[in-house]
Amino acid sequence: LSRVDANGQDFRDLPTLTSALAPDWGPGGIVYQSNTSIERTQDEPDGTTVAVVKAPFYQDPNWQPGGDRIVFQSREGSHWEIFVVNADGSGLSALTRPVTTLVDQLPSNVAPAWSPDGSQIVYLSSRDDDNSEGPWRIWVMNADGSDQRPLPLDLPIEYSYGVEQVVSWGP
Repeated sequence: LSRVDANGQDFRDLPTLTSALAPDWGPGGIVYQSNTSIERTQDEPDGTTVAVVKAPFYQDPNWQPGGDRIVFQSREGSHWEIFVVNADGSGLSALTRPVTTLVDQLPSNVAPAWSPDGSQIVYLSSRDDDNSEGPWRIWVMNADGSDQRPLPLDLPIEYSYGVEQVVSWGP
């Protein structure tokens, strides 16, 4: 990863692992995914990178605005779920989990992004009304994973697991 200021000046590489993807700047530095972990680094020439949590399928990290928590998606067997962790690696917690495993295909929950005040998370879910695999829809939940609900939108959404930030919040 590299950085440059808005005027095209002060270009430099950031201290990251060579497998760095999906960076997100936040109050505690820069968080990104690598092949084996979610990492944290600083926007400083002599900064270091440290592992926040280690697992090969942790992806798409996103800093909590004004906070010290990181939300990300994790592959859980045949599907994806959303987790949160403190910036120091403590407090790892699943926010989404299957409502039931009595379905043919478990739905996935991906592409999490914090609300501007850090109190809610928007994400994509392939969960339909009976909690089985269905079309992708935009969902919102509280920061602790409670009150999960789809937004009342009828939009065709394509998601290809490309670590893309599909949804976000406006100011």
